[in-house]
Amino acid sequence: YAASDLIISRAGSIIFEIAAFGKPSILIPLPEAANNHQLINAQSYAATGAALILEESNLLKVTFNRLIGGILEDRERYQKMSAAAKEFAKLESADKIALELMHVHPR
Repeated sequence: YAASDLIISRAGSIIFEIAAFGKPSILIPLPEAANNHQLINAQSYAATGAALILEESNLLKVTFNRLIGGILEDRERYQKMSAAAKEFAKLESADKIALELMHVHPR
């Protein structure tokens, strides 16, 4: 991910890894996902401004290329998406949870 300028992915738990790297993304939710959870994930993440959603049923070469170019060729948009991804990421959450558990249940 670190070497990528833009990440194109499904929209499962991978969105947390994408966010951790602060990369703009285009999410293509898996239509067969249980309870439509990938579309719900994608919508929540895209609402932050970090990603665009392209549903598989709308996946056309011209649309896909336009989305990619729209992000990579617009520096301001790219930077805003990257900042939104970084804001979404909770990089120290595991440490915070561990510290809280240790505080509540000291050994």
